Amino acid sequence: MSNSSENNSRNPEANPDPLTGEAGAHPVATGIGAAAAGAVGLAASAAIAGPIGVAVATAGGAFVGGYVGKAVGEVLDPTAEEAFWREEHPKQTYAEKEVGFDDYLAAYQTGYQGYQHFGRDGRSFEEAETDVRDLYLRTSARLPWPKARFAARAAWHRVHNARAHKAEPAHTGVGEAVLSENALSGSLSNAQTPR
Repeated sequence: MSNSSENNSRNPEANPDPLTGEAGAHPVATGIGAAAAGAVGLAASAAIAGPIGVAVATAGGAFVGGYVGKAVGEVLDPTAEEAFWREEHPKQTYAEKEVGFDDYLAAYQTGYQGYQHFGRDGRSFEEAETDVRDLYLRTSARLPWPKARFAARAAWHRVHNARAHKAEPAHTGVGEAVLSENALSGSLSNAQTPR
């Protein structure tokens, strides 16, 4: 067994893959994707290809669906988020020396999971705070919400900012430089004229 799988067995929150032992497995998302795509393949092939088509389409659909489900589960990697916050927590202004990271962990998890549930539709943390607080209180964590709020908010904003950066187009400056050079030399043709 590899060293990473040994480390993951000691840390059950690492979501170890049951086959490889690598961190970051999402068996529920993979299973849901496999079942959904398998069902779609079954219905389509039953109407078109008969019994052999049903078997082939179901197996192929489940295979593809498993990968799609895993991809959906990877949108937010809880293992990476926990590692990030474990490293960054001591540097946060709200971190208290007498309260360890493990006491804040549920707050961080609530923040990034809360964004997935309540922030993707454009709500701010403040607009969704009641829902996020209720989600946190269901964890039965020891840290009271007024203290946990800061960590939950920080994790929420980390996910929000990562999504915002992915949505922005990359500006390399190359297009602007070429446009400027061509405009100065007067070499813009109709095909190159910006619209």
